[in-house]
Amino acid sequence: MAIHNNMNETTWRKVVEWEEVQGHEGVKLEKFIGRPIDLSPKARIKNFLNHPLPFDRHDWTVLRPTGERVRYIIDYYYDETLAKDTPGSGMVSKDAHGKVECIMVDVRPALDDPMLGLARAVMMPLARMRGETSFKPLAFLPSEGLKSQVGESEKTWEDIISNKKQKVVVSEEEKLRVRKSIAQIATDCKAQQKAVDKCSNDTECAKAR
Repeated sequence: MAIHNNMNETTWRKVVEWEEVQGHEGVKLEKFIGRPIDLSPKARIKNFLNHPLPFDRHDWTVLRPTGERVRYIIDYYYDETLAKDTPGSGMVSKDAHGKVECIMVDVRPALDDPMLGLARAVMMPLARMRGETSFKPLAFLPSEGLKSQVGESEKTWEDIISNKKQKVVVSEEEKLRVRKSIAQIATDCKAQQKAVDKCSNDTECAKAR
């Protein structure tokens, strides 16, 4: 759970950096969707160049203060050569950005609009060259260590697809139990949801989430 939280916080920080480069502050996360079996075009190209496949993909949609919605594509990669086996290495703080070195996050706006293409091709590179952002993109080409992990990543992806296709039969009793659980969660989290709705800056919103 700690690693998952850290991944989410790291992803959000990178999304905010993208938005700031494009001149937008105070954006909020509207929704996110997990798409583990849908390889992004960039992930396919990187794999063609002998880079491992991502172990997961998310699409996050943010809402700008202007009311504009922007979708971000996030590919999550794992580099076993950077993994640590020291005691407690898996227990990290959600605020320890970048401390989980073996998990790499590739964040960029989806090319749903020409201006987002301009942001990826021109605005972000210029901002990095001028030192106006701390954003660091992942290397497009794989390291020697990553090249050796291609086969394992492809097998993992095939296993995910296989599991996704398996038909799951859920009893009516189980459906009822899940509905009750969701209803209880909605009741228990009303105060937290109000805090998320009312937050006015990144610090407040991170705490509320």
